Amino acid sequence: MEYVKATYEACRLSSGRIWLDLMEAILIEAFEKELGLTLPADYKATLLDYPFAGEHTGTEMLVNDLSLLRSWNLPARPQGKKRAKKTDPREGYFMIGSDCSETVFFIDPKRKSSPVWYYEMETGKFELYVASIREYLDKCAKIDAGEELYPNEASNIPEWLKTIYAIAIFLGFILFGWLVYKLVVWFQIKMGVL
Repeated sequence: MEYVKATYEACRLSSGRIWLDLMEAILIEAFEKELGLTLPADYKATLLDYPFAGEHTGTEMLVNDLSLLRSWNLPARPQGKKRAKKTDPREGYFMIGSDCSETVFFIDPKRKSSPVWYYEMETGKFELYVASIREYLDKCAKIDAGEELYPNEASNIPEWLKTIYAIAIFLGFILFGWLVYKLVVWFQIKMGVL
């Protein structure tokens, strides 16, 4: 693997895009062999023609750093005595990125073209996010532009219920203020101020 990395770096510094594409493909192939899996073709094509740069949200939601992907997706080593544990819904999936918080995104390496799932660490919720990598790239662009929210930020509470909740909070503040006023008046009467 080190030889492949050194060759890639030499090609990157000395020659054109064709050699870079070839070396990137070789790196991805070596990466797959190291992890013992075959990644979906659409995901590999996206890594080879990576659409994000700089501070774009997509650079976190779809990571193209093979060393980081390796650290996320290497099988966990057993430590100590085995304890009975719940099955992990993420088992068998390949982590591709996160929202830099508590939501991580996965693909299924057993498929030729994979949908993208998300997992919320806080709640343990594991659900289908989008049906394809192309849709995922579109979501990344919309989130970066502020047109959409991350899946854990989106609410499925109807607007009318949100309105009732807001009115209830407002009335609660008014009632609390009235109670404080009455308590102050009562206290002043007891103390003989009024």
